[in-house]
Amino acid sequence: MSREPVATRLPLSTGLSVELLEWSPDDPACDHTVLLLHGYLDLAWGWKPVVEAGLSGRYHVVAPSFRGHGASDWVGAGAMYYFLDYVADVASVVTQRARKRLSLVGHSMGGMVSAYFTGTYPELVGKLVLLEGLVVEERPTSPDRLRTSNGMRADAVERRGTQEEPASRRFASLEEAAARMRHHDAELSPSLARLLCEKGCRQLSTGEWVFRHDPLLGPSTPMGFELEVAKRFWSKVQCDVLYVEGDRSTFKLPPEDHARRLGAFPHMQTKTMPGGSHMMIRHQPDAVSALLVEFLEMQS
Repeated sequence: MSREPVATRLPLSTGLSVELLEWSPDDPACDHTVLLLHGYLDLAWGWKPVVEAGLSGRYHVVAPSFRGHGASDWVGAGAMYYFLDYVADVASVVTQRARKRLSLVGHSMGGMVSAYFTGTYPELVGKLVLLEGLVVEERPTSPDRLRTSNGMRADAVERRGTQEEPASRRFASLEEAAARMRHHDAELSPSLARLLCEKGCRQLSTGEWVFRHDPLLGPSTPMGFELEVAKRFWSKVQCDVLYVEGDRSTFKLPPEDHARRLGAFPHMQTKTMPGGSHMMIRHQPDAVSALLVEFLEMQS
């Protein structure tokens, strides 16, 4: 059986279309859908090594690129990006693609979206895995923050209208773009860096290459993250939850945050991945895949 994904564009009920990767789309024996949600400025293709390491053929695997990421649609003029908008997109993906059983796996930002989704639709999700997925800084929304963030977005809005990027974010070739990725992530393999650039870059009329994600994703959102609001969603999660941290990750939650955030989930387990980094899906795909299979197959 081929481990290559089937790549399509999926129109959503939210009015956007997203890039969607699917493994075992035509195998009725795979009745357990595992929905993989990537992190900030990543894309669906980043899950490919994890799926190939042990999920393909065992599950019906679905991985969308979030709005504004990869080859998915950008939001329209005057719009911004918020967690609950991502949740609405995920709900449409689930309605159209999920089978008899559904589990969610979210990395980093994708973990936040997964947790919000599962708290909103607790009856739909059988298992939830958060790979360092609750690490957003707590920042309440305020009028001053709204004004500051809107000002930060002015240059990004202009660039989006002209589809221009600063010279520092343009690359003469995909090889140069891949080298930039590896400069910022020394553990990223050359082959995966090349794949992520092939799938995650677009070519300008000048012949230069830029990453596909919407420039509006760059500045911080004017809507802050308020833990007490998030906990209202998390407390509704009914399924077993696994929270995974890398033992050498710089994104590990401080002990107080760890207790406050993970304690909001009624059925939480934790695991530390030996040698794990925050970008564990890129650096330790075999270990991540084995961990996922073990948890997903565990009887509740």
